[in-house]
Amino acid sequence: MIRLISNERGDTALVEAYRTLRSNLQYVCNQQKGKLICITAATSGEGTSEVAANTALALSKNNNKVLLIDGNLRNPVQHLAFNVQNKGLTNAVMMDEDLTIHRNVQPHLDVLTAGEVVQHPSEVVDSSKLPTILDYVRDEYDVVIIDTPPVLSVTDAIVLAEKSDGVMLVVRNEVASPKDLIEAKKRLTQVGIPLLGSIVIDA
Repeated sequence: MIRLISNERGDTALVEAYRTLRSNLQYVCNQQKGKLICITAATSGEGTSEVAANTALALSKNNNKVLLIDGNLRNPVQHLAFNVQNKGLTNAVMMDEDLTIHRNVQPHLDVLTAGEVVQHPSEVVDSSKLPTILDYVRDEYDVVIIDTPPVLSVTDAIVLAEKSDGVMLVVRNEVASPKDLIEAKKRLTQVGIPLLGSIVIDA
């Protein structure tokens, strides 16, 4: 289960870490005039979804209008973290339903869930409809955080990152090997995706 650290009271080290990440990410976004940021990792089990949720929450606490997109269509969890119906991307792209964005799940924070699980998730991220959705949310929000699967597991992360303005790489100590990290970085940079930085998790 995702822990919403950015909602916790007090000035704990983790809460302060997300405030620092917020400041650094806002600086980078302002410098590069980027809005759509992918959060990914080299391998599974590194905590990408939790980092994405807490980064979006931290950004929203500065009164930014923030959207969190669950782009992990194979293992979606953001609807559970924010206790909303899992009706989102796949419903709009594959089922021709109206786009459902869950509004104000927290002050200044909206969530676009992954939607119903589909047989071929790659068809969603490769769909011609997805860029239209991303163009819409780019105009509507100050920052859009996209939670994606691991780079080395499936191609979804690369495809989504190509449609974004940059990517943050989550690194959990003793999970991904140095070889995995090098390969993940290589795959991202080979397709010209700006690597904005890394988020290192000790435990």
